[in-house]
Amino acid sequence: MATATLTKRPLQRSAGKPQRIAKTNTPASATAAIKQLRLLLKTPRPIFARLMGCSERALANWEAGRPIQDIYKSRLNELRKLYDELAEVTEPEGIGPWFTAPNEEFGGMKPIELIERGEMFRIWRMVFFLKSGTPA
Repeated sequence: MATATLTKRPLQRSAGKPQRIAKTNTPASATAAIKQLRLLLKTPRPIFARLMGCSERALANWEAGRPIQDIYKSRLNELRKLYDELAEVTEPEGIGPWFTAPNEEFGGMKPIELIERGEMFRIWRMVFFLKSGTPA
């Protein structure tokens, strides 16, 4: 079974910071944040819908400017924060593919599967250890 890990890079606070994703306070900003995050992750709509826990149709509607429900705004904000944190310690281009690749740290499960199972805390734990530099 092939596994994918994030390529850790040294923390460089002063050098070019990764692109931050818009906050989701208004319907227009939520639409922009969804589009921006999906493009940054280079993730097709079906995969991004799985990350969001919604249908592809709902995602298409939100990308077209329809209002997003609060529960999905919360998920979007958490995914946005996760991307921002991962982009500080790894190459941003590798984050999207990482979500759909089996990972030894998660017992061979894919990060997207953990999200679907409601186990995002396991991903945040990994982020903590990546940022702190201590082994898990």
